[in-house]
Amino acid sequence: MSSDQCFNLIPTKELNMPTVQVNMGGKSFMLYSKYYPSRDSKAFAEEAYDENIGNYIVYGLGLGYHINELEQLIKMKGADYHIYIVEGNAEILKIAEENINLDGLLKNE
Repeated sequence: MSSDQCFNLIPTKELNMPTVQVNMGGKSFMLYSKYYPSRDSKAFAEEAYDENIGNYIVYGLGLGYHINELEQLIKMKGADYHIYIVEGNAEILKIAEENINLDGLLKNE
């Protein structure tokens, strides 16, 4: 992690769904909404889902909410699928592993 990057877990209005505040280069942003991360995640899933796609590559694990929503949408449609996750930031991965149950998300079947 470079010295100008800082990641903080921030509670939201949704129980057990924190977000991550990223401070980088003097700027700050949230990985998900600081109020309702489930709305962001559902919007991502609806935009990413395509009934003609069976393999998804998602760049960015975050806290996994958006990937869970995508998986639920695909399952609801009854499609066969694979979701491949690429997370390029070890600190984000560490925060997710320490604070979110990723067992179902990171399984390899």
